Amino acid sequence: MLRFLAIALGLSLAATLAHEGIDTGQIGGQPDGIRAPKTGSVVVAYSGPGDVVSGATAWYGLRAYNAAQATAGALAVNLRNTTTNETCDFPVVAAGGLGVAKNCTLTSNGSSLSTFCTLGCASPEAYDQSGNGNNVVQATAAQQPTLTLSCFGSLPCLTGASASSTNLVGTGFTSFTVGTLAAVGERTGNFTTRAYLMGVSNNGYGFAAVANEMTWGNAAQTLSPVADSASHATAMVFGATSMLCADNTCSSGAIAVLTAQTAVGILAGSNGSIGLTGRETEAGTWPSSFTAGQITSMCHNQYLYWGTSVAC
Repeated sequence: MLRFLAIALGLSLAATLAHEGIDTGQIGGQPDGIRAPKTGSVVVAYSGPGDVVSGATAWYGLRAYNAAQATAGALAVNLRNTTTNETCDFPVVAAGGLGVAKNCTLTSNGSSLSTFCTLGCASPEAYDQSGNGNNVVQATAAQQPTLTLSCFGSLPCLTGASASSTNLVGTGFTSFTVGTLAAVGERTGNFTTRAYLMGVSNNGYGFAAVANEMTWGNAAQTLSPVADSASHATAMVFGATSMLCADNTCSSGAIAVLTAQTAVGILAGSNGSIGLTGRETEAGTWPSSFTAGQITSMCHNQYLYWGTSVAC
């Protein structure tokens, strides 16, 4: 009888937690940052941006690019403890989020993200999870984006400050074509200063030199309103009819597909300029131009995982 009572109480607790939106898979010492998508109270298989549209040239994020990378435990980001200067790699886990530290330069192998970064972390490198090896880096400590542990809800993000010229940049890549850029981020300050989420071709897309507005380049194509101090699932799609999108709302233009690109920047342009005062969780570039349906599906995937400010 006591055994049956304990089982019943356990089931009741699990049902209550699920109703309150608490992932029971995170209870009992699971690594920080894990979030499995849910349908009601049923945990479903992880799906990332690369499962929505495959074939990215480069993709960076604080979650897994796709289910295969989640299963494989691909490296997502290298972090530096700003007190000890120890660096550690953080891989993704099967549920999509970040696991425990590995490849540490001192003694922190196996540490959770919150333990390692409790006194502060910055990122010297974000790993390209597309498999193409197009990593982005920042060797200068003062210009490394910081890690915020609880940024979008309980999930982490990289935080930039334009005054510090914060950025992660990769150059000398094998020449590639850009049909689509997609990123999740938020501008939190300097609302009348242009600020890029992601850059290529010494140009980029992000927030305009006007409050509550997005832009490609220097107002070559714009979209408004896009609220400042709120997180957004965004995309810039190039082609005969180009689309600049936030939360599945798009403007139309005529910005052609970009060819012969060799550099990428996140939290800034590909040359490290026009940096973002704000927060970013993922960014990628694809050679194909997303269709309207793919824009919607990508936006929905990002909204489900990160809880961006507008449903799509």
